[in-house]
Amino acid sequence: MYQTNIPVTADGFCDRDTELGELQKRLRLHLKGNPSWVAILGPRKIGKTSLLLELSRRARHAKLVFVQLDTFEHYPLTWEVFRILGLRTLDG
Repeated sequence: MYQTNIPVTADGFCDRDTELGELQKRLRLHLKGNPSWVAILGPRKIGKTSLLLELSRRARHAKLVFVQLDTFEHYPLTWEVFRILGLRTLDG
């Protein structure tokens, strides 16, 4: 059993092998010098955050840094919000 208000990782993570495999493939290409943009879209509570947290847990590599940005503190969501969050990430 899991709580619906927190992301699921490790033993609680299941049934996303296809999606996780595709993201792992994209990371391998990125590390080989072929980066690409990836968008993970879906309604609330479908597991987007859990998928990314599990990817970051499994993909330990010295050249990779995973950053989680919470866009819920700003509304409406604009390019300025992403600029601010990007700058916070770089500052951190």
